[in-house]
Amino acid sequence: MKTPLLEARDVYREYLLGKTVVKALRGVDVVIHKGDFVFIVGPSGSGKSTLMHILGALDHPTKGSVLLDGKNLARLSDWQLSMVRRNRVGFVFQGFNLVHSLNAKENVMLPLQTSDIDKVTLEARAIKLLMEVGLKHRINHRPNELSGGERQRVATARALINEPEIILADEPTGELDSKTGAEIMGLMRTINKEKGTTFVIVTHDTEYITEKDKVFRIRDGKIIR
Repeated sequence: MKTPLLEARDVYREYLLGKTVVKALRGVDVVIHKGDFVFIVGPSGSGKSTLMHILGALDHPTKGSVLLDGKNLARLSDWQLSMVRRNRVGFVFQGFNLVHSLNAKENVMLPLQTSDIDKVTLEARAIKLLMEVGLKHRINHRPNELSGGERQRVATARALINEPEIILADEPTGELDSKTGAEIMGLMRTINKEKGTTFVIVTHDTEYITEKDKVFRIRDGKIIR
């Protein structure tokens, strides 16, 4: 049996909110293979975003382990974890998280600005990605000149700039109307099919799920199905 690309084993996450201990995750197991199109579905407060942050090495479990290609992320140094995030994982967030003073091309280039890639090569890669996500005519536009769907396309291109194996998307259609949301989901499926990029999509909405997708349903910090 092939080694999973990403795996959570008996993951717990607790934190203090004032004097209250919040048990965000309670023994979560998740297995994701290369090329999967995965949904983590649950209501607000179910722990799905916490799980995404832990899978993406943005946070650490209180107990349990997260493995990338069979290697325990807890055994990596902070620098090694930052390299994992920069080189192997892409992130797409609900609020787009674009820098408003930068244009679309500059926003896409941002994750690799401190890398060893020369500016000409990086700029060419950013332009190519913006063309691939249908924004050839918006390369030099700033976020306030773009629609919500166009901003999410920029965010998706930015997530792809490091040529990641896996993209973690937190409510990527949450601020979009249903038509635009369907377009963004279609774009992600195309990238998954053509590039083989693994997608993990965190959402409370089930309308975009198909029978072929892998789905983890979470409630009160536990995977229920």
